[in-house]
Amino acid sequence: MWHDLGFGLLLRALMEQGGHTSALLNELTVTELIGTIRLLPKSCLMAQHELEVLDQLPPVVDIFRGGWGVDADDVVCRGISWSLAEGVAEEFIEHNIASFEPGQRPFHLRGAVAKADILIYIDGEFEVITTPGKVANCESVSSPMTRRFQSFAQSHAS
Repeated sequence: MWHDLGFGLLLRALMEQGGHTSALLNELTVTELIGTIRLLPKSCLMAQHELEVLDQLPPVVDIFRGGWGVDADDVVCRGISWSLAEGVAEEFIEHNIASFEPGQRPFHLRGAVAKADILIYIDGEFEVITTPGKVANCESVSSPMTRRFQSFAQSHAS
């Protein structure tokens, strides 16, 4: 148990590095990271109040993700980290502009996930970690910020 707790705290600290899970995905595949998270009891990865928030969620939850990619499927396929707050997803578009590469566009996505498919919940960014294949009804959300960054991407396409 102490070994699980220590590893869980280390994993959580790594996930929070830079505000999201991208730092870990530079070292692990999505499958490896999800597998590691599943090995640990949720109580090793979440504080008591986070466990309570997760427990109180409805059976199906709307989730949001912001990022840059070739297409929406690219952003969803890499997306284990989603937010319960739409505004957080939109902020990720702006905060991750440094990762922009020609051919990529910004995406602000909305999807749904069953509470049973949420592996962990982390306060701060109202973050939920889930397996990408479990996100349903994924659609793009249009907003002034998204349109502004889409114009940026188009002007830098070549």
